[in-house]
This record gives sequence, C-alpha cells and structure tokens, in this order.
Amino acid sequence: MKIKIIADSSCDLSPEIIKKYDIEVLPLHIIIDNKSYDDGVDITPDDIFRWCDEHKACPGTAGLSPYELGEAYKKYLMTYDYILCFSVASTLSGTYNMMRATARDLNMIDKVYCINSKNLCSAIGLQILKAKELIAKGKDIEYVYKKVRDLRSKISSSFVVDTLDYLNRGGRCSDTVRLMGTALKIHPKIVVEDGNMRVAKKYRGNMKRVRSEYVADLHESLKKADKERIFVSYSGEYIGYIDEVKEMLLKEYRFKEVLVTRAGCVISSHCGPGTFALFFAEK
Repeated sequence: MKIKIIADSSCDLSPEIIKKYDIEVLPLHIIIDNKSYDDGVDITPDDIFRWCDEHKACPGTAGLSPYELGEAYKKYLMTYDYILCFSVASTLSGTYNMMRATARDLNMIDKVYCINSKNLCSAIGLQILKAKELIAKGKDIEYVYKKVRDLRSKISSSFVVDTLDYLNRGGRCSDTVRLMGTALKIHPKIVVEDGNMRVAKKYRGNMKRVRSEYVADLHESLKKADKERIFVSYSGEYIGYIDEVKEMLLKEYRFKEVLVTRAGCVISSHCGPGTFALFFAEK
C-alpha cells in the first residue's frame, strides 16, 4: 500500500525534512497590496517583516484553492493508493474543509484522508513524522489515520512572542493591551489546545530571560514527554540560545531527535520576529 503525504505550508518543516521524508508541501498564500504570494516560494518571512514594519499592518492570508488541491490529488493518485492530507487547525483556516470538499467533489473521498491537525507550525510536523513512521512500518491507511488523530490531543504546543505588534495588527490583541504590554515588557506564552489559542502566562523582561523561564516552566512536561522527537521553532533571526536548548534537550531530557525549524510566512505574519516555541508529544 502506497500512501502519499500532503500538507499545507503552515507545518513549517525545513527543506531538509521535506526532502528526507518525501512530503508534498502546498504553499498557503500571503496577500499584500492586493497581490497574492506563495508562502516560501516567492516571498520570505523577512520580506513580510519589512512590509509589516513599513506599513504598520498585517498582510492577509489565504488557504488552498480547489484547483491547487485537485491538481495535487490527481497527480499523486496516479502512482499512490491513498493520500493523507494535513492542514493547519480548522479554527484558524478553511484549508481543512477545502481539502475534504475537493476530495468529495472529485469523487476521491475514499482515497484522500484529511486530518485537521488542530494545531499549527511544527506541531503539525510531529503528526506528519508519526504518520511517516507508521507508513514505513507497512501500516494501512485506516490505522495511520486513527493513530495520528489520537496523537493530536497528546501534543504540547506553546510559544512565547517577543513583540505584541503583530498580534495587535492581526486583531488578536487590542491597542491598549499592546501599549501596556510593550511598556511593561510583557511577553505572553500562548498555548494551542484543540485548535484554539489562549494566553497561559505573561512573562516580563527581555527575551533572553523570558525564553529561559519558558523552558524552565516546561521542565516537568519535558521529563514525562515522548522522547522520540521534539521541535524547537523560532521566527526571525537564528539565535545562539537555540543551540543551548538543543544540547539540553538531548543531554538532560534525552530526546532522541531535536529538530530546529524556522516559522514560515503565514505563522510569521501573525506572531512577528523573535517568537520561540517548543512542540513535543506527551506519552
């Protein structure tokens, strides 16, 4: 049984991982000045940061079209028995619903299995790599589909942001909150649960201190985590602290694999530069 994995670009997997595991990533779209750009293809997160700071605004984003999905389905069902599709949380985008609707309209619903990740960024990557492991072991599509869906509720997904400007521009925090938060050097920890985001804690101080406190707060969860892999994700410039955290996760917490990924255009346009995240699964 041959199964192809397709994901939208919000999974933020690195080019190396995409190539290694033969994953088809379809780019979501960034809308700037009434022009559409493909995430990671003809626009980069750095382009977005420059535009946002210059215009003091947040770009629009758009999901995948029926045509884009249909072409991918037709292409891969010529050589694969099934397709397993992953999307960003349906609470954040219409991509999941479009994946299912397109498969239904093309009479491929029995061949295209769609998973609403109920998450974002590399938390989706955790689900994708689990699926690849099961496929490599020869598991059938129904088994893989069920196991990945079961995994969703076990994923610890959180991040801390450096600036409130991007959340404010995207309508996720008010002008008052942004002004007060900036003045008090507040950096919220945002947790994703069942596709919904909430502020779990508010750190104060510079981001170097905040990142350390954030990781320290996850100590008990990291000790009890599934040690197979963990993602360290960031937006904007690469910082040396990532190397320190990677070393600690390997040696102190004994993760078998620590994967570092940079947030793509869609995620970056909403969280801004300097965001730092850990994504892992609980046992």
